[in-house]
Amino acid sequence: MNCPRCGNPIEGRALFCPQCGRKLDQEAPAPQPWLADAEPENGATADSAVPASEPQMDRARGCRSTLTIVGIALLVVLVVGGLAAAAILQGMRDRSGTQVELAQEHYQRGEAHLAEGNYELAIAEFEQALRLDPALVEAADRLAEAETLLAARPTPTSILQGAVEQSHWDALQAVLMQQDWAQVVQRAEQITTLDSTYRRQELDDILHDAYYQLGLQSVQENRMQEAVGYFDRALALRPGSAQASLAQSTAKLYMDGVRYAGTDWAAAVDRLSMLYTLDPAYRDVQARLHVAYLAYGQQLAAREDWCLAALQYRRANELTPADATAALAQEAADRCGAPPTAGDPTVPTGDDPGATPGATTGTPGAPAGTFVGRVDRTEHVAASGIYVRGQVLDREGEGVPNVRVKIQAWDWFAYATSDGSGQFSFDGLGNPVTYTLSLADLPSEPVDAPTEFTLLTWVIFEEAR
Repeated sequence: MNCPRCGNPIEGRALFCPQCGRKLDQEAPAPQPWLADAEPENGATADSAVPASEPQMDRARGCRSTLTIVGIALLVVLVVGGLAAAAILQGMRDRSGTQVELAQEHYQRGEAHLAEGNYELAIAEFEQALRLDPALVEAADRLAEAETLLAARPTPTSILQGAVEQSHWDALQAVLMQQDWAQVVQRAEQITTLDSTYRRQELDDILHDAYYQLGLQSVQENRMQEAVGYFDRALALRPGSAQASLAQSTAKLYMDGVRYAGTDWAAAVDRLSMLYTLDPAYRDVQARLHVAYLAYGQQLAAREDWCLAALQYRRANELTPADATAALAQEAADRCGAPPTAGDPTVPTGDDPGATPGATTGTPGAPAGTFVGRVDRTEHVAASGIYVRGQVLDREGEGVPNVRVKIQAWDWFAYATSDGSGQFSFDGLGNPVTYTLSLADLPSEPVDAPTEFTLLTWVIFEEAR
């Protein structure tokens, strides 16, 4: 406040102005509402105090008003919230119904596209229908059907590939008619490169025939190794091919016979004689076998193995008769001890006065000391297999032990050794073919033994007198 006289500002509650000394009037303190209910002090009367009942009544009325307002507000909030929730629920129902309707529309459009073959558009419509209504089972089923049809529909690439394959197939048929086997193989391999499943069985049959024919051509041109390769390919395509198997075996026998000539004449005779039995007209096998017989006979004669040498000379003379060969056979037979005859110098004639009636004296022409093989009998057995058994007998009919017996078919062979009674056996053979048996360590004439499953073939080798 300021002094009313000098206007000097007064701080605090001073009684006099510090500048001019004027007495200052003191202001009455402002009434304090919170002291209204207090008891009168300093002897004040009840009339001078503020009545206590009126403020209490005012406060009660104020509380009731506040509660009423709050209750009304809460009621308004609840009503508004309920209306809003109802509106939201109704909106969701309306929206759900709209989605179902839209899903049906997309489903119907998908059906139309599917019927027209527009599988991509049908798939898009069915997918949209399922997004709007995941419970639409019909849309899911039709979607799967459309995807399957789309996957099976030929694409432009597959159509073009099919046309190319058909073009190669037509070209293959043309060269097949011309029997141009090299071109047949080339065309067939082109088709296989494009599509390994295209007419697979037909192509395999064509390739088998082509390789077989190329093998025969190679044989005629004396390209034996190449021929064996072609026959191998033919058998890879058709393992049970009898003609390819025979062609392969004969080619290998020829190759072996040529390879052994000059180094192992016994092996050369073995391979070439078997080939000659299979196919006497095979290339120059007759001429080569004749040379092998003569060379092997000379080799045996040099070792003074005259009986076996006489056998080789005689066989050479049977292939290609010649006076010089007959003379060699005669000389070897004389040295072996077999008496010459007026005809074939190695074939004895007339009766043997010392022979026992019914005894086997060997086949005509077999030199003394030569073991001649023959099939004695065959019989069926209960076991499911192929069996060849036999016995090696000397001129007295006694069994000859420790003799190696050789069995052979094509380029396969095996050995068995006779026991103390001269018996030998080959049990469990795998193929029902004709096997050739001979003695590996004694002069012998081989014997062919036909076989079949559940059949026992009994072979006898007897020493000729």
